[in-house]
Amino acid sequence: LVNDTFVDISISGVQYLMESSDGSVWVPTWPGLYRYDRDMNRTSFQELRWEWIYTMVELNNGTIWLASMDRGNRKHLFKFNGDVWNRVDSIEQEVNQMIADSADNLWFVFNRYDENSKTLKSFNTATGDWTTHLPEQTTLSLMKTSDQRIWTGTDSGLWLFDGSSWQEVAPMVGVHISSLLQTADQSIWAGGREGLWRFDSTGSVSYTHLRAHETLRYHVCRIMLEQKK
Repeated sequence: LVNDTFVDISISGVQYLMESSDGSVWVPTWPGLYRYDRDMNRTSFQELRWEWIYTMVELNNGTIWLASMDRGNRKHLFKFNGDVWNRVDSIEQEVNQMIADSADNLWFVFNRYDENSKTLKSFNTATGDWTTHLPEQTTLSLMKTSDQRIWTGTDSGLWLFDGSSWQEVAPMVGVHISSLLQTADQSIWAGGREGLWRFDSTGSVSYTHLRAHETLRYHVCRIMLEQKK
């Protein structure tokens, strides 16, 4: 796709594409970031010339944010004002995942370097305040569901945030959960070292444990996708 469509840019380091609500397609490369509008007119951003883009997300209000690392291994959080990218804050650790909640706060899963590393934090985009969540856990996956709740999988369980407090999902205590997915039927899927779990739309009433096939018993489920029909 990148070779055939975006023939005028270097494809080095392209790991994903993002489409924003205005129809623009964003193409992070190494180095830098490009935007293509609906007419395939290209824009580049000099302020990101030497930034490696971890991930990008668009908020409900249309604001786009990204997390990046520069060539000096410094990590940053940037916000797009419609013309240029402004650096908002510094980040201590590498970002594995970033999502936005219904209140337009950002949620981050960070790499864990040592026992003191905090792997799950949220960032209030209005005040600039950071909040640490589940400090004793090593967070591996993060998801916002259609009912606006936050789910997170850790190396020892599955947790649910209702906007004010965290609740551990009882059947999953001690279970390694590295991937999460909500499907069109509102089911919640959790994958890890011991197979797959499927919950109904409430997340707590009933669940099914789909144990790993013999050929996959030593594999970890890291990513899940639903194919649209």
